[in-house]
Amino acid sequence: MRGVILAGGRGSRMGGVEKPLLEICGVRMLDIVASVLERSELDGFCVAVSRNAPRTWEYCERRGYDVVETAGRGYHEDISTLLRRFRAFVSVACDLPFLKPWHVNRLVRASSGEHAGESITVAVPLELVPRGFEPSYVFELRVGGGDAQPVRLVACGLNVVTRSESSTVLVFDDPLLAVNVNTPQELELARRLARTANRNV
Repeated sequence: MRGVILAGGRGSRMGGVEKPLLEICGVRMLDIVASVLERSELDGFCVAVSRNAPRTWEYCERRGYDVVETAGRGYHEDISTLLRRFRAFVSVACDLPFLKPWHVNRLVRASSGEHAGESITVAVPLELVPRGFEPSYVFELRVGGGDAQPVRLVACGLNVVTRSESSTVLVFDDPLLAVNVNTPQELELARRLARTANRNV
């Protein structure tokens, strides 16, 4: 399965700055995600870029990343465009600075195993999200079945996208996977978290 890095947004919450090119510990967020996908079990990846992000487009060409153009009018429209090109793919937001190959590999294995053919949303329990980050999409799901109470989950920007109407949720208990960088304040928090993580390695 192929990966697609979504990097064509307007960056409105970042003040119009092209988010994929912002740096965490001296590395552009786009390169962080690209490096993870290169080391994962995916069959390659491309970067979905729109005319909203001309510097990102130029940067991808300089880096030799395969580029696919989308309209950049919103997530759902861009996903629809990509589905016309790929039957199924792993979509990855460009602003996941703590994404790891094992996150992607677990998702890929689920998509070829018990959840073959389904769309899959990766989520983290809301209670695990590091303080200071405002999740873009929170939803409730009964985990465990029976009389289990609904758990509030945060969609992480990592998904398997298919044309199937069947879908499932894959829950990770990794707080850092829930870190999406959408504002200047979140960028500074992510930089602090990354410095702490590097010191603890």
